[in-house]
Amino acid sequence: MIKDDHELHRTQEQVVRFENALLTLRQQIFEKDPQGFRLTAAAYADEIATLRASIDEYIGLKSVRDESPTLVGQ
Repeated sequence: MIKDDHELHRTQEQVVRFENALLTLRQQIFEKDPQGFRLTAAAYADEIATLRASIDEYIGLKSVRDESPTLVGQ
């Protein structure tokens, strides 16, 4: 769980590093071995999703998404 803005920035940097690693992996492996890429990339994708969920929670995006909109006139 992200506790402050410093941790937020570090987490954002981690997302970029994982995305860049995934891109490199795709460039090096995907054409030669698509199934191998998918298997290897799954761990990267899971970590990116986990980090993004932490970011969303810290910045309040999760609570915005969880709120159902009130319709005008109701």
